[in-house]
This record gives sequence, structure tokens and C-alpha cells, in this order.
Amino acid sequence: MSSEEEEYDVFAISRAAGDSRPKRTSQTSQFGAVDENVNVQFIGDDDDEVTERSESSQGAGGGYHAGAAPYVEEEGNERRAAEFEEGDIDESSASQLAEVADRLITDAGYRLCVYGIKNVKFVLTVGLGLFYAGIQAVITSLLVPDIARDLCLRDAETGWIRIIVLIGIAFGAFIQGCISDLTARRPCLIASLMTAGIFGAIAGVLPQSHASLLFCLALNGFGIGGILAIAVPYYTELLPSQGCGRQITSFLVFIITGVAFISLVVSEFSTAIPTLCSGYCFSNWRITCLSLSVLPCLSALMIYLAHIPESPRLLMEHREWTKAIEILTHIYTESHNGDDGETFKYKANELYRIGRQTRRSKPPPAPSTLLQRIGKKISSFFKNIADVLRKPIGQYTDRLIICGCAFAFGYGGWALWLPDYIKAADIISHRSHDSNITRTTISNTNYTDSLESTQFHNVTMRNVQFYDVFLSDVHFINSIIQNCNFDNVVSEGVSFSNCKIISSTFGDTDFSARLFYDSKWVNSSFEKKTSACSSDEPFAPTMAYYKLFLSHIGGIVGVFVASFVVSIIGSRFMFIGSCVATTIVVFCMLALSTSISATVVFLFLQLTGMVTWSALCVHTMLLYPTGKRGTALGLFITMTTLCCLLGLGVVAELPIKTSEVAQTIVTSLIILIGGILMWTMPCVKDELIR
Repeated sequence: MSSEEEEYDVFAISRAAGDSRPKRTSQTSQFGAVDENVNVQFIGDDDDEVTERSESSQGAGGGYHAGAAPYVEEEGNERRAAEFEEGDIDESSASQLAEVADRLITDAGYRLCVYGIKNVKFVLTVGLGLFYAGIQAVITSLLVPDIARDLCLRDAETGWIRIIVLIGIAFGAFIQGCISDLTARRPCLIASLMTAGIFGAIAGVLPQSHASLLFCLALNGFGIGGILAIAVPYYTELLPSQGCGRQITSFLVFIITGVAFISLVVSEFSTAIPTLCSGYCFSNWRITCLSLSVLPCLSALMIYLAHIPESPRLLMEHREWTKAIEILTHIYTESHNGDDGETFKYKANELYRIGRQTRRSKPPPAPSTLLQRIGKKISSFFKNIADVLRKPIGQYTDRLIICGCAFAFGYGGWALWLPDYIKAADIISHRSHDSNITRTTISNTNYTDSLESTQFHNVTMRNVQFYDVFLSDVHFINSIIQNCNFDNVVSEGVSFSNCKIISSTFGDTDFSARLFYDSKWVNSSFEKKTSACSSDEPFAPTMAYYKLFLSHIGGIVGVFVASFVVSIIGSRFMFIGSCVATTIVVFCMLALSTSISATVVFLFLQLTGMVTWSALCVHTMLLYPTGKRGTALGLFITMTTLCCLLGLGVVAELPIKTSEVAQTIVTSLIILIGGILMWTMPCVKDELIR
């Protein structure tokens, strides 16, 4: 037999003489059976034995799931077919199959870019999950004032609430990314979305203590980590390999859009506190969390009901060729306006062509007990992690992690700190316009609706009624409060310092004893009826949240800049250039003086930061093969998230007595080191690895 005849078809197609192309009919045929003159053959491995069966299109059945497996009459051929599906193939044959698969994905026409979309449903359904992930990454830090009021938390107790979701993301990304590599993208993504949605809803409904809230938010973050680690590889593997970098980058816009969106929501939320709250209602943050938790559940439901396809590349990685062809044909039919896909199915049979010289190892026996099956899954989990960390692909993993962590430490610390700086600066600026009432007597006066940014110094109050009122940043200092009544009061940032309270009544309020510093009580009653407490930290003025929104717009612009630049200079050079730009922006921290200057710096930091994150994400997707892509991305998300938190600790807490100049120089140099180290990484082409 000649070398050309060494190639054979596992699913071979024979036609009547003169019929060189398949006939397109209104009926959907089985794979390998495209019309009535087609014979499906499985050709033996050892001899030239052939088992044939003539198939007619009428008997094939409809639907793209029908007839996926070959018809095999003899038991020996059936066994060899199973070995082909499950056994190992050599590297050259795997490369050939990857080339054929990529041509099929290109022919299927699944164009998923954010602009020029053909298949909108994938982008919108999976993008909705990323949108929610962006929201949850920052929402708890924005809603801290109302959470603290509802759960009676001191300012020192709110620190964990700000970061617990990020800690959950760090662990969830690593674990679920690896699991999705070993099983399948679609069910793992649905599970992550449901986990995030369910525990997001529980966090808004059940917790009545600090610990229970942290537990729910941690599990919510765990699900979000899975969304981030699975959605991007899932999207990537449905794209043609050529030029996929631009589309991967564009897909990340959903994350930063979610971050920007929640800034606008909180701006309206903070202004609604006086009107929505009464003496018995302090849980508007719960309504917000419960409402937003619908988004990931809706995304999971849409993925399930809309029949979003599984990743064909991952199926081929697992040697599930038949399922991969079914999915590719279904994609082709949808992308070509209902074309029956007969010609495409004829091309798809190339997946089953391999060389006769290919060595196929018999698959190991399946585990017989539940304990053995669990042990095999755990072993596969750790083996996949080890493969990412060892040669040949692992030789770049450590350097890529160092690059990402160096940037995350410098950028993440400032990016997490600047929103708090902007809010605090606006609060201080708002207080500079306080109404200071000094050395006077206020008698027979009623305060209703709201009273904000007012300080009473050495004031005598007689027969004053505070009823159905919202007090924000109101301070009573060295004052006498006589025959006054406080009822149905909601407050934030209120204090009574060195006051004398005579014959006054505190009824339905959220005041607690800690608000009365060195104050004396004379014939006065304090009956705290509501379970909520006054918040130590008030909501910032509405303008502060609009400034945050404007800053995040810079991140959205950065994503689209990256989508155009990545195809021109590549992800490696884009990462290096954006690290240099971020270093320059960090040096501008030295010029911070007002919330406006902080907003401008934050805008450019978000712009350069999103370009850098996009470059790192694209480089990871292109550097690792399909079966390791989720594990690698999950590992990078874990390490970079932890480094962001470490950077925040250095920037905000200042455990070492350092000057602002030294702090800025250190973080800038670390970012620059990450960019320089990227020079040692391979310059990957703008196509997926095979």
C-alpha cells in the first residue's frame, strides 16, 4: 500500500459516480450521510475489512443530534471505534486535527466580537454574567454606610466587608477554572452563575450578623471567581484562531461597564435614603443586593434555554469528536440563516481522518467504585495544575505570574484606594460649608424632612422637636438639650459631645449610647426601638459617585483602545507600554489635593490599567492550550487579586512609616519591573495555540 493510502477515513463517504458534492435537501441528514447515494463506512485498523451500510436521508432523522456515531455491524469494529474516541493520538495527528478544527470553526462563522455581532445571544448571556461580576467586585465597599447602619457595625468592623468578595474571587477562580478544563465550560459556567446569584440573594435577605454576612459574601465571590475564570476561555474557544485577540479584549468591556454602572446606582441610592427609610426600615442595601442577584440567575437560565453550545475545542481536547461536530454544525446552521449544513457536515468528516501509522493506546479501565472515581478526579485536578507549572508551557508561567502580580500590587492598591479618597475629599469639602450655629438659643422649633452638615456649638435647645427627620453629619457640641423630643429619626455621622440632656425623650431613633460622648443625662429617657444603628461613615455627596462613574469611563475607553492596539503590536508590547504609562500616572499621585485632581488621575489610571489587564488576559489565552486555559487564567486571577489586596494594605494602612514620595516611588518601580520582565516572555501570535 502506498504512503498516500496510509490515510484512511474513520467516517468515510462514498458517492455514486459523477456526484462530487453532497446534495442539499430540505431534510437534515446524519453526519457522514448527506443524501440517498451515500454510504457510511468504518474502515478497520488491522486489515482492509470494511463494514458498509447504505443510509438514506429519509431514514436519517432530523435534527443535528441525530446519527452522530458511525454504524458498525461487527463487535470488533465497535471496539476499535471506541478506542478511537477515547485513546491517545500522536502529536502530528493532533496538530492536523487542530488545523482541520480551526478551519471548521472559521467556516461555522461564529463571530462573537462586541461590534459586528452575528450571534448576539452568546455575547449578551455570558456578558451579563461578567457585568454582574464587575458590579459585585465594588458594590459592598460603596454600600458600607447602609450595611453598617443595618447591622450596627463600627467603622473598624467594616474593613472585611470591603474585601471579602475579592478574597472569594481569588479562591473561586483558581478552583473552578481548573474544574472547567477537566469537565466542560458550559455546565461549570452555569454552576458559577447560580452560586453567585443564590448567595448574593441570601446575603441580602438572611444575614443578621457580621459573620453571617461575610460568609454569604465570600461564597458569592467564589461564584464570581468562577465566572471570570470560565467565561473568557469559553468565549475564546468559540472564535477562529486568527485575529482573536481583538475580540477577547472587546469582551472584557462588560466587566468595567458593570463597575461604572453601580457607581450611578449608588449615587441615586444615597439620595433616596431619607425618603425610603423610616424608623423600622434601614435595609435598602438588602433590596439592592437582592435585585442585582437576578442578573447571574437570568444569565444562567438564558445559557440553558438558549442552547448556548459547549466549547468545541475543549470537546476535541477530550477526544469527543462526534459531539464537537454536532455543535459546529449547529453553529453553522444558525450563522448561515437556517442553511441545512449538509456541505459543512461533509467537510466536518475530515476530523476523523488520521494516519494509519498513528499509535492509539488502549484507554485505562474505568474506576469501578465511587471512591476510585473521586480519587481519579482529584488526581486529574492536581495533574492539570502541575502541567501548567512545568515544562514546556510551565517555563513561562512563573514569569507571567510575576509580571501580573507586580502590576496588580502597584495598580490595584491605588485603584482600590482612590475611590475612598474621592468620597472622603468630597465629604470634607461638603463639611467646609457646614452651617455652624454658635452661642444661641433655639426654642419651639420643629425639624422635619432632613438636616445635614450642621454643627451646634454652645447652643441651648428648648422644646425642639426632631420628628420624621434624616440627620446627616450633624454634631451637638457643649450644648444643652432641654424638653426636646427625637422620634422617627434616621441618622449618619451624628454625635453628641459633652452635652447636657435634660427632660428629653429619645424614642424611635437609630441612636446608640456610643454617640453620646461625655454627655450627662438628667430626667431623660432613651428607648431604642429599632434594631438598626447610626452609621459612623456617611454616604458621600452625590457628586462623588458621578466622579467615580467618570473615572470608570476611562476604563471602558481603555478596553476599546486595547482592542485596536493588540492586533497591531501584540499583547506583549501592549503590556510593556501600558506598564510604562501606568508608572507615569502613579507618579501623578504626588499632585493629589482635591477630589477633582483625584478623579482625573483615577480616570487615566483606569485607562492604562484596563489596557494592561487586557494585554495580560489575551497573552494568557494565546499562550496556553485549550485544556490548560481555564486553569492558567484562574491561577493568574487568584495571584493578582491577592496582590491587589496586598497593595491596598500598603497604600491605605501604611504599616511602615514612609513618606508619600517613597510610597509612590516603590509602587511605580514594582509596576515598571513587571513591564521589563515581560520582555523575557515569548511574543505570541494573534492566534490560539494548537
